[in-house]
Amino acid sequence: MMLLSNLPKRRRYFATLAAMLLLQSSMFAASGVLSFLIRFEFSLPDRDLVYLAFALPIWIVVKGIVFHALALDRGGWQYVSIPDIARLAIGNASGSVASMIAILFIAPGGFPRSIYVMDLLVCSLITAGVRLGARIVLNSSGQLAIEKRKVVIYGAGKAGVTLLSEIRSNPRLGYDVRGFIDDDTQKSGHLIQGVPVLGTGAELTTIAAKRHLEEVLIAMSSASGSRMTSVLRSCHDAGLRCRTIPTLTEIIENRALTPQIRDVAVEDLLGRAPVHLDERAIR
Repeated sequence: MMLLSNLPKRRRYFATLAAMLLLQSSMFAASGVLSFLIRFEFSLPDRDLVYLAFALPIWIVVKGIVFHALALDRGGWQYVSIPDIARLAIGNASGSVASMIAILFIAPGGFPRSIYVMDLLVCSLITAGVRLGARIVLNSSGQLAIEKRKVVIYGAGKAGVTLLSEIRSNPRLGYDVRGFIDDDTQKSGHLIQGVPVLGTGAELTTIAAKRHLEEVLIAMSSASGSRMTSVLRSCHDAGLRCRTIPTLTEIIENRALTPQIRDVAVEDLLGRAPVHLDERAIR
């Protein structure tokens, strides 16, 4: 990747495209070969080698066309998410069906029918696994050089999960999320996207000492003033700095969530929008 970054922009584009096509073709070929090996218990008869020779170029070409039509051969694997995996499943299913039709017309009769299903399953696992592996490697490589603050997210609801996803997708923020805090005792001990719910606000002091926490990110943008006061009291008792995410209106207006993490303001304790007096009219 570093070698590609040193090339001129146009050449870098074609070099990246060529590398992506080579990798993609290799995955299609590997899934086809593995399907045959698994089907025949890793001992291929000569007759079935002929079927494999016919099927491999069909899989590579047909699936390549389908993946290109569905924009699955583009880069950006460090941002692979569940919707991308769903699109990938559709691409694999479409590619396998189109390849099956081509094989029925081109390959000799007697092609093993179980190979069609085997290839779909193996190709889905390989293409999804490579993308997820690339995301893990790319994200972890960006985190090595940054000293991270050990934090917990107060609020294990939708806002907290969204905040966790944004922190993971942007390692330059410098946050190391050690867990969630939530006052719903039924959530304690649960794992949310691999991150544990450590306990309630009343246990924050003990958790902070045990986990060596430095900061609390409050993900409760719709909380009432009294609720925020209680949360702040728990944070202060634990000796931790606390910051909060914006309201829904602020998020809509400014799009990104993590750049708007800020210190808790007096307005957050009101539980409503602040009232601004018209001083000119009063005078």
